[in-house]
Amino acid sequence: MLVSLLQRRINAFMRELRAPLLTSDLTVVMRETPVGAAISMLNGAIIVIAGWGHAPAALLLAWGIYTIGLNAIVLGQSLARPTRGAPPRRPASERTVARLRLFVTLQALPWGALACYAAMQPPDLLRDLALVATNGMAAGAAFMLHRVLWAAVRYLSISLGGVLAGVGLSALSGDGTEGGWALAAFAVTYGLFLNHFAFGFSMLGRERDKVLADLSGAVHELEQAHDRISTLAYADSVTGLPNRKAFMERLERETARAASGEGPGCAALMMDLDRFKAVNDGYGHAMGDKLLQEVGVRLRGAVRGRDMVARLGGDEFAVITDAQGGELRELGERIVAVMAAPVVIDGVTLQTGTSVGAAICPRDGAEADTLLRLADIALGRVKETGRGAFQTFDARLGRSLEAANVIADALRGALTAGDLKVRYQPKIRLADGAVAGAEALVRWRHPLLGDITPDRFLPVAAERGMMREVTDCVLGAVLRDLTRWRREGAEVGPVAINLHPLDMKSPEGLLDRLRAARAEGFGKGDLIIEITEGCFVGRGGDAAWVVIDAIADLGFELSLDDFGTGQSALSHLRALPVSELKIDRTFVSGIVDSPRDSAIVAATLALARGMGVRAVAEGIETEEQLAALRSMGAELGQGHLWARSLPADELLRFALARKAA
Repeated sequence: MLVSLLQRRINAFMRELRAPLLTSDLTVVMRETPVGAAISMLNGAIIVIAGWGHAPAALLLAWGIYTIGLNAIVLGQSLARPTRGAPPRRPASERTVARLRLFVTLQALPWGALACYAAMQPPDLLRDLALVATNGMAAGAAFMLHRVLWAAVRYLSISLGGVLAGVGLSALSGDGTEGGWALAAFAVTYGLFLNHFAFGFSMLGRERDKVLADLSGAVHELEQAHDRISTLAYADSVTGLPNRKAFMERLERETARAASGEGPGCAALMMDLDRFKAVNDGYGHAMGDKLLQEVGVRLRGAVRGRDMVARLGGDEFAVITDAQGGELRELGERIVAVMAAPVVIDGVTLQTGTSVGAAICPRDGAEADTLLRLADIALGRVKETGRGAFQTFDARLGRSLEAANVIADALRGALTAGDLKVRYQPKIRLADGAVAGAEALVRWRHPLLGDITPDRFLPVAAERGMMREVTDCVLGAVLRDLTRWRREGAEVGPVAINLHPLDMKSPEGLLDRLRAARAEGFGKGDLIIEITEGCFVGRGGDAAWVVIDAIADLGFELSLDDFGTGQSALSHLRALPVSELKIDRTFVSGIVDSPRDSAIVAATLALARGMGVRAVAEGIETEEQLAALRSMGAELGQGHLWARSLPADELLRFALARKAA
């Protein structure tokens, strides 16, 4: 076992001895060279001074000049070319290897010669100093050259080999000194020990290099992973633009600078794409992604180099800019113009566009969230008044926002206190004037603000996330009134409840209430669910169709309100399971004086008869309108000609009176 261990050790030593010289190993040697040269000069000077008179002066002087002079040159060159930084790990050139061989040989020769001379002399001061100095220089060389094992072996062989040479020459001349064999044995043993020492340090250095290389590789991989994570965290995966997180962090920095007066101010621009859903539905999401990528390219080309373009999500994009005044308007209008141009993708021409809303810091708001919300409000105003334009948030919008905030706060209180009331506008059978049902309408009288009409508070409820509570309030009141009428044996016909498009996007509560009503025995003779075309177009439209089918499956009738005002009412009518059409009041109001309106109403009535559904004319206010509708064969109507919206008890009395008449 010992032999095997020794053999493995020798094999490892030989492999390290034959290892190629690396520039990194050479750099370690050169880093230690100045210290080794200085010590060699100092030891050389001590030998010359202390050994003067113990050896021929010429010989000692020549040795000293060689040793001190050589190391002075080495020291000067080392100090003139200091090593810097981490050395590269690559094989050294043949010329470099040859120069190192020469350097090691020249450095070891004077100490080998000195050891050889000393070993041939009888014990005296010079011999003792020479042997001690040679052993010390050999030990220092083993440490300094351990990264290049063959260089360490070369130095040790020359320096300690001088002892063997001196002992051998002395023995051959018959003039052997006392204890020569001991010096030779010590030189061999000491040389083996120093070689073992150099080999051990060499292997330790290799292991350290490997560990450092592995650690460096791991650190590099971690840095790459961190870069990838940062990219994923701050970049949009589809367009490559900064995402919402990156956008908000930049906007927070810019608004903080602007609010503190350090920066010139900034503006946030909000935009989304027109008809993007139609692209996704008609051509697939892959085409939609390509369109988003093209939008990103166009936006980057439209803004200035220091502006930031980001995709916030879906088809929403935003820009941060320090443009002000006319320059800001020019930027916004340029974006609108660039986005209005057709996009050709895979041979398909897509016509899209955008509107842009902007808010300015610190004029409009000093916080990032506020600024983005105000820009979104400005964008919403553009869409209300016509798309494809640029709008900045201004004082008028600010007043509207303040008014909306007041209404929103009051509405929350009204929902909690139960201040919203339900009123009913009766539907009249035109043939005999009897009540044939009613439409439930929500009304609100605030103790300080007075009467707040639905066209004022319902948009606020939709924007502030309160529409579901409003619908629940109306539906609950209607079901309570229907239960009371049923208990009293009264009958007014089915009551229609209006749904908002937002009711279709979170319908769980609505469907639960309708299922409960169905379980209590209410059916199509009691409730009619009124929807508009806005419920099933735009974002979330696909889910709305599922909700509509669920309502129909429960057995409740569907009524399509404001028929004729939507862009695709006929296509929707063909697919929707409706039982009733409501002719919008804008057509009814012109039925007497406008041949166009009269023709539209007549065509709608004929369409309803052909499809086997009821038609209800809204907004009847005059006897002339009533007569015209009767002549066209209209069956049902509602309007101020008969009654405005009535409380539940008054509706019941009104229905009984009409029935008696």
